[in-house]
Amino acid sequence: MFQRILLPTDGSKSANQALKTAIKFSLEQKAVLRVIHVLEDLPWQFSTSQTAIDIMPLLASWKKSGEAILKQASSKAQKAGLSIETLQIEAIGESPAKLIHEEAKAWKADLIITGTHGRHGIERVFLGSIAEGIARTSNIPVLLIRKND
Repeated sequence: MFQRILLPTDGSKSANQALKTAIKFSLEQKAVLRVIHVLEDLPWQFSTSQTAIDIMPLLASWKKSGEAILKQASSKAQKAGLSIETLQIEAIGESPAKLIHEEAKAWKADLIITGTHGRHGIERVFLGSIAEGIARTSNIPVLLIRKND
């Protein structure tokens, strides 16, 4: 039924729970699994040319961290007997949810599996939810996985 499964990850507990589910689904469905990490845009106060702060080392560190997250996901998949595709995307001026949805469409995913932190109330208002943004805008089925507490 599902042949191309996309999993965005940030390396969090809920994302790792979603990775376990995605690996299981991919093995059962004999599907291709693509795991992506979105490098979020720098906060506006750091991205202006007026700042005296050199942000390049910070950006390099974030990229390296994203690469480590993808490498760890690949290692977990290989241990389960699955080879996966990985991709890091930079969200420059775009919302991560929009970029994830665009990647899913471009790659022709037929399922997106993503972790959700399950925030609600005032925490959700201020922090938002990438998973919610994906689910609201996607015409591709989305499976939301909450972390086990």
